[in-house]
Amino acid sequence: MSEPVSQAPETRRLTGYFTLFSFVRGQTLGEIENRIGYREGRLTEKGAWIYRFLRVPDESEFDLRGTSIWTDQSWNSQVAPKLAADIASEAAYNKNTRVPSFEDVLKRNASQSMALSGGNMPVKVYPLDWRPIDDTPAGYRHGSGIYQWRLKDGVPIFGKLVADLAPGGSMPWKSD
Repeated sequence: MSEPVSQAPETRRLTGYFTLFSFVRGQTLGEIENRIGYREGRLTEKGAWIYRFLRVPDESEFDLRGTSIWTDQSWNSQVAPKLAADIASEAAYNKNTRVPSFEDVLKRNASQSMALSGGNMPVKVYPLDWRPIDDTPAGYRHGSGIYQWRLKDGVPIFGKLVADLAPGGSMPWKSD
């Protein structure tokens, strides 16, 4: 772990979007910022905390969010309605045949591929530079296309700090 820049809690309840360790390991804060799609300077100006999950989320505990090419706004306006319509149109078939939906299969595959160590370890990046703009569509931009998922509200998954990165820092290649 790099030199601490803040009073990061050693463990915390995780919320929101997450990705896999393989997409951020060895990356500078600027590279992570671009890969995820944070506004310019959000990580590079003050740093970030990166937590690893203490357990793999069950498929019922997260939603699909494709890749970071999709901002939350574009996902909700362009992808989610089509996905919901596809699921609804196949719901009777899935119920009658007990064949899982495409969404169920994607979530099961994602959950089963995650691990508590190595490159497939789920991680959450918490920027230390938060501004009111960050909660608006202007606070996010298209990322480079790394996989991401979103924990459902109220899901009790905790994480352990793996990196407390100062400006100019980079994510280690290995976690504990």
